[in-house]
Amino acid sequence: MADNKTENLVSKPPLQVALIDKNGLMSRAWAVFFRDLYRRVAYKGGNSIDENIEDIDQLVAAVEANIIAISENKEAIETNALAIAQNAEDIVANSEAIVQNALAIAENATNIEANAQAIVLLANSLDTHVNASQAHNSNGDIVGFNDLADETTVGLVKRMASIADAVETTVDITTVDIGAAPAAYDQAYTQSVTDLTNENKAAINQLASDLNDAIAVLNNLLEESKTSGQMTTP
Repeated sequence: MADNKTENLVSKPPLQVALIDKNGLMSRAWAVFFRDLYRRVAYKGGNSIDENIEDIDQLVAAVEANIIAISENKEAIETNALAIAQNAEDIVANSEAIVQNALAIAENATNIEANAQAIVLLANSLDTHVNASQAHNSNGDIVGFNDLADETTVGLVKRMASIADAVETTVDITTVDIGAAPAAYDQAYTQSVTDLTNENKAAINQLASDLNDAIAVLNNLLEESKTSGQMTTP
């Protein structure tokens, strides 16, 4: 309650409150104000305006508090509206991203199917290639690592080991030719025949040795040819 009600001839007008409410009627605060004003200046039966000052002040304070709350709510509503608008933009962006992802997934599915068909085709081609006896523009059947040659089939052979050269013969008969035999015994003639015969014998022995060396080289060649697979082993 006011300290001295008689100091107030008329209560404060509720200036923060609309005079007419949304229904076209005078608001309660203004109605109380005009009632008390009437009692103060015109009512003959008494004067109660001072007794209602505190009630009006409380109503004004409540209205002002409501105005502040409404202002705060308005700011919160505006903030929420901005957030809702941003969320709407984000939803649109996400929707577009989802559509793009769906298209990409569909394209990937198509690519996966195409790749699967290509893999099957490649596998079939590989099987055909593996089973083929001729490929890569080869001039005949392909020869593998273990496809050894034989008498009728071309194939692999090992490289033959190195063989030393055969010894060249150095036989050279230098004794002069013997002339016609004399009618009677001639020691000189007989000696020349003996010398030539002995030289022939030595030369023949050397030729035999050289021939044996050539035969050994030939046998070694044959053996290495068999070992390398170039010749069939009997």
